[in-house]
Amino acid sequence: MTRLEFQSVPSMGQIYLKALTARRSTPFDGEIPRIEAHLERVVFDESTIRYYNELCGFTGDLVPWTYPQVIAAPIHGQIMANDAFPLPLMGLIHVEQDITVHRPIEIGTALSVLSWVEGHHEAKSGVEFDLHTEFRDGDELVWKGVTKVLHRRKGGGSSKSKRKPNVPGNPEGSVLSTIVRVPEDMGRRYATIGRDYNPIHLYPLTAKAFGFKRAIVHGMWTLARALAELDDFVEETGTLHSKFVRPVFLPSTINIYAVDDDSVLSFGVRSGDGRTTHVVGSVGSL
Repeated sequence: MTRLEFQSVPSMGQIYLKALTARRSTPFDGEIPRIEAHLERVVFDESTIRYYNELCGFTGDLVPWTYPQVIAAPIHGQIMANDAFPLPLMGLIHVEQDITVHRPIEIGTALSVLSWVEGHHEAKSGVEFDLHTEFRDGDELVWKGVTKVLHRRKGGGSSKSKRKPNVPGNPEGSVLSTIVRVPEDMGRRYATIGRDYNPIHLYPLTAKAFGFKRAIVHGMWTLARALAELDDFVEETGTLHSKFVRPVFLPSTINIYAVDDDSVLSFGVRSGDGRTTHVVGSVGSL
């Protein structure tokens, strides 16, 4: 087992440098070993969270469900940049995000963080693995996240959904449907919060260098923006499951909708014309 210790949230800069310069040519054929990272103490800073709320649309006084993932992301990066991690950083795709909030987090709270990866499973288009993250107050589990990541193998098929495209109009039984305009600079603005300056999120020119026609916004921004619209339906604690289907190009217009079937609130983010699905998910109670 490999264990990393941090006294503060690590930087993403060295991670991107290693991703761009790494040369792992040996095909993956084995197991991902356990690599864990521990952050002794992180404070949920008021000014940072206020700006996060402004970017994502949250209006409450508690830490949003999605915000701890902002802290977790650079810790995940350190795990995947470690020499013991057998897969290349470039090309890894965040495909799902699960969140469980066991206790509301108040602004100003200090918590410890433990994140780890161990093992993998085969997927149709490659190899998938889970990054687990726990925020604790002493021994009390406060927040847990599971980040599913895909390493697509060459010739492994496309990870794109085979579903038929949506059609314009509100889904049957919808309790919410709103249009949101996403400005061209949202990727750069969100990067200042998440420390994620991946070139695909910044400018059209830098995104084109990695095969995108334009810059794309961070998937966790899209998920957070959807959750902010669901505020009237979401309790202080609960569970969230989400899948990232297709990226949101910048600038864009998106439609956030929700369908309530009593026990589970299903939601989605699609293009403004309703023809492209970006995120689908559900929110439930503990």
